[in-house]
Amino acid sequence: MNEPKFTFVEPGRDRRKRKEHLKAVMKHQPGTARAVELANLARDFHENRELNMAMDTARQCLLESEGTVSFLVNAYICHDRDDHAIEDLAMLADLARWLDDDGLQAIVRAMAFERGLGWCGCTDGRERERRIDTLRRRFDDGLANEVDLALI
Repeated sequence: MNEPKFTFVEPGRDRRKRKEHLKAVMKHQPGTARAVELANLARDFHENRELNMAMDTARQCLLESEGTVSFLVNAYICHDRDDHAIEDLAMLADLARWLDDDGLQAIVRAMAFERGLGWCGCTDGRERERRIDTLRRRFDDGLANEVDLALI
């Protein structure tokens, strides 16, 4: 009998697995472990453009306990390179804006300023302009202007 050498593409399989994982996590006792899992799932949903599930999961994570903002930050900021970390922060900034969470927005803005300052500060000329323009597109004019003024 001939066995296929590859798995068949099933578009909804990964989505179903993520939803099943969420259901399994929600059956656990509330606490730190569950909050960490919810934060990681929120990131996973966000990466796969399931934005409503990402917002719901992040909201559940924030309701778990007081220190869960740090769990979301740790789940979203998973790259060491500054340019990739800027993209991670931009995703987290979008999530904070959608959730209308002022505390998370303030934390993300401060982190984006620090990372942006380091990322743009190590260059000059046209490359610095390009990087500041990236900050402008990914965040807002205010953050890009603050970084630009800090580097003058």
